[in-house]
Amino acid sequence: ELADILGSLRNAGRCVVVVLHDIGQALSLCDRVALIHEGRLRFIGTPSDPGVLPAVELAFGVRAIRREGISFERMS
Repeated sequence: ELADILGSLRNAGRCVVVVLHDIGQALSLCDRVALIHEGRLRFIGTPSDPGVLPAVELAFGVRAIRREGISFERMS
């Protein structure tokens, strides 16, 4: 449902700012993402930007892997 709403707004030429705590959802739904960790902006760019994976790993303590999309594994 959220994907449909955001897609409709994008097609209408609207700019939408959303706050998501599900990084996978943010990376799959948004054209640009900003990652804030411990009160600091750690990353801003597109989901395909190479810097997104290290930023996700730092903020969430997971290993981020780019396959078809991005998947996450807990770090031991």
